[in-house]
Amino acid sequence: HFLKGEALYREHKSSEAVGEFEQALKLDAKLKPAHYYLATICKQQRKYPDAVQHYAKFVELARYDDPAERQPVREALAEMVNLRYELQQYKEAYDVADKLLKLTGSLAPARVDLMELAAKAGRIGEVTGELEQAVQRDPTRADNYNRLLRAYEVAGRKADALALLRRAVENCPKDSGLHRSLADAYRAQKEFDSAEKEYRAAVAALPDFYGNYEALAAMLVECGRENDALEPVEKASELARKGTYGDSVLERIERLRTQIRAKVFGPDDVLRDVLAKVNASPKDPSAHRGYAAALEQTGRYDKALDEYLAAVDLDGNWRELNAFEIRLRALKRSDDVARMLLAKTLRLEKTAEWESRSARDRFLGDLTAKRLDPSAIAVLDAQLREHPDSGGLHVLRE
Repeated sequence: HFLKGEALYREHKSSEAVGEFEQALKLDAKLKPAHYYLATICKQQRKYPDAVQHYAKFVELARYDDPAERQPVREALAEMVNLRYELQQYKEAYDVADKLLKLTGSLAPARVDLMELAAKAGRIGEVTGELEQAVQRDPTRADNYNRLLRAYEVAGRKADALALLRRAVENCPKDSGLHRSLADAYRAQKEFDSAEKEYRAAVAALPDFYGNYEALAAMLVECGRENDALEPVEKASELARKGTYGDSVLERIERLRTQIRAKVFGPDDVLRDVLAKVNASPKDPSAHRGYAAALEQTGRYDKALDEYLAAVDLDGNWRELNAFEIRLRALKRSDDVARMLLAKTLRLEKTAEWESRSARDRFLGDLTAKRLDPSAIAVLDAQLREHPDSGGLHVLRE
């Protein structure tokens, strides 16, 4: 029965597989993989209480000291945390999260914040007291401070958090993260001299991490010190390119770098530099996004939109374009927002997703919810004249 259920599950016949797994458990109630499969299927079917029951049974039967079962146990506990949180069973979720943390040293892959969960479970006072005792027992362990800091943040104890951070950097002077957290706290209070000191301490403690340089540069920009920000942002860019941090990190740093260079050297110098990269690698989407960011920073939003769209056409990644839309809305540039929405329509209309009626309806619903103003409608009419056969544009116009 178990083997038949497993085969059905692999054929995406989950409902049929359930009967086979249940039959298998009638014959052997301790068949661990059957419980795990049933938990997974129940979760997919949003039968969360049943899923929790089967995950719990699997954890009860499994052995964490068995290397083959270690990862499944971790994942089962994490899913129990997630599901109990979804069911608003916060006390039970916290108990499972605490077990997961003690067993593995981490909450991953659970998708919860332990301190927020403790607050919802009515345990934040108790947890804070335990963490304060842990800090007293070992005042040189950075993890204790980080957890207690999070507890103070959740409880809204800002003054206690700042005092704890000052104590933490004294006792853990080589911990970059604590210096960075103290710098962020000072920056939030506009104490920029103290923030700069701590950011530079973070850099000294961990000189190969891009994030410390990026944070320092961003704070210096906030102070209007772009000339001083140039060196750390260049270092952040250099280190980010050496690592495997993903395009989002590189593009964020390049946007900051462009902003700084435009202020220091002037917009034309910056645009000339990034345009050269586009000309050298016209099929590289990151080059187009870099040019788009430079155009955006220099206030040339219409051309920036064209470059963001060019990048989308190359790799189909809408993330940066969507972020650009948010920034345009904040600037109240309705015509550019309308052009972007219409460009999305034209592109998605050519994909398989557009062929799905439900997907199309969701997309159009998102567009119409934007409540385009009269100037945007004029842009839509212009697009219709250019693309008279676009069904999506006609639906939008109606």
